[in-house]
Amino acid sequence: MPALKPRTVLLSLVAMASLNALAYAGDERAELDLIIQQIRAINQIAQRADQSSNSTARYRFDYPRFRHDLQRIEAGLQDYLSPRRAQPADPTELIGDYTTEPARESSP
Repeated sequence: MPALKPRTVLLSLVAMASLNALAYAGDERAELDLIIQQIRAINQIAQRADQSSNSTARYRFDYPRFRHDLQRIEAGLQDYLSPRRAQPADPTELIGDYTTEPARESSP
């Protein structure tokens, strides 16, 4: 059996590490998608609980605030999973007025 060249071994290790990283990224995406589904389910449960809650109780759970927080968490996960591309910054504002008037002659 011929001995493997160091270059071949190195390339093999890099390829395996790359595939492992890609697999992990796919696993992370799947897990985050699952979290989003669960947040949506919790949001629906909270909505039903809010509708059936006792409005005359001395202490009440703040369902609207809770659901708002769930929506913020979901939006953060969505932003992480599909980041927006940065828009080029325009440091100067356009003037927009391109009409010029002829110079008037001054009278003595």
